[in-house]
Amino acid sequence: MNVASPSGWGKIAGTVNGQDCSNNIKPLRAVVFATGEKGFSFTLKTDNNGNYAFWAPSGSSPFSLIASASGWIAQTQSVNVKAGKTTTQNFTLRPQSCQRLGHFDRSYRGPGS
Repeated sequence: MNVASPSGWGKIAGTVNGQDCSNNIKPLRAVVFATGEKGFSFTLKTDNNGNYAFWAPSGSSPFSLIASASGWIAQTQSVNVKAGKTTTQNFTLRPQSCQRLGHFDRSYRGPGS
């Protein structure tokens, strides 16, 4: 079923992935927290493929999105809702720690490295 969005509303959608210590990327079961202006906020769970989506009024932009999953470093992004449009915001989370042969992986420099 396709339903038209209310006038002035737009969609934010994306995927939450995890990139492990060997640089393998896979979808994560995660939670996305969304907080916009004027008190518009909510929590979403991703599906089995790491996908999430929500509709919101463009007047509530910008939105602060936080993607979080157990054992992974949370990531925050700022996104604007555009009326009648879909804005894509993907996340790639890194593990909270990397261990190889009982030692921490010192090559990992943190998010965005």
